[in-house]
Amino acid sequence: MEIKFTRFQKTLEIIGLLLIIGMIIFVCVRYSQLPEQIPGHYNAKGEINRWGNKSEIFIVPIVSILLYAFITVIAFFPGAWNIPIKITDKNKEAVYCCVRNLIIFTKIEMLGMFFYITFFMAYSKPLPATFLPVMLVTLFGTITFSVIRTIQIGKLKK
Repeated sequence: MEIKFTRFQKTLEIIGLLLIIGMIIFVCVRYSQLPEQIPGHYNAKGEINRWGNKSEIFIVPIVSILLYAFITVIAFFPGAWNIPIKITDKNKEAVYCCVRNLIIFTKIEMLGMFFYITFFMAYSKPLPATFLPVMLVTLFGTITFSVIRTIQIGKLKK
């Protein structure tokens, strides 16, 4: 049984693609204005703890594209997902839809995070100290909400 993408999921996928395209355009437009040394790494406090060549700014968009592609492929193979409930014929479609939402939301959050880091790299600024806590709360909040929702949906559709 093939689980079709919902309109909402398609919209989220378009947002993800726009984030990637925006990041690539931003890096290409900004590249000539970059200093020779840009932040190459940030610590947990958002402080710059390594400087690198300006060409390193391309690493983040490349990693983003690769992760986006990998996660997108995974979204097409529900059998590979680790789902916390027993899948039945009655709950299969609803549970897979919920888990696919989690996958897409996580992908967009990741792309947003990478775009944000790229922006700060391009302007050679430290990240705000709140970046890591906000990112972690967002990611784990999304995962927690989705797991609880998946379990609820799975129980309702037994």
